[in-house]
Amino acid sequence: MISNADVFDAAKIKIERLLWERLYDALIKFGRWLILDAQMQQEYRNLTGNTLTSYAFGIYRNGMLQDIIFDTGIKPPIRVKFQKGEIVREFEDYDGNFRDPAGPYSVQTDMGWGDETSITFLTQYEPPFRDGLVMCTGTEYSTFLENEWGFNVLTDTFNGVKTWGRSKFLEGLKPIK
Repeated sequence: MISNADVFDAAKIKIERLLWERLYDALIKFGRWLILDAQMQQEYRNLTGNTLTSYAFGIYRNGMLQDIIFDTGIKPPIRVKFQKGEIVREFEDYDGNFRDPAGPYSVQTDMGWGDETSITFLTQYEPPFRDGLVMCTGTEYSTFLENEWGFNVLTDTFNGVKTWGRSKFLEGLKPIK
């Protein structure tokens, strides 16, 4: 015989699953919108394409990373990140502009690919929340671009979320039937 407690526990599990499915879908839509917003508001020029292609968000459930999403609809970066002190001559950048010379660069990087750095960050991050989303870029010089050059990388998107984030997120929620 099934007890009321067993029925309640089974119902609770089903409700939590349905809620998570709706929340997950809404987080995906919201995160994709955040990446698009950051791309549209960028004020920097794309040298290698690593900043632009490393915009990513991680979805966390119960404090554990569940998924990492990038914009896969753009071309990949053209080379690894520049290294501190590097000068490049006769360089055609990600956007097709000719740069001569480019550098010397003043930010230490891992000389890798931006998307790999985003993955590393999101897999190691311990969120201060149970369920939610974290957005990042995978370039060490994103902060440099914002603080030293005054170029927007993620700040305008972050600040915008304070204004329109709740309503934009709620747009992505669907009712449970």
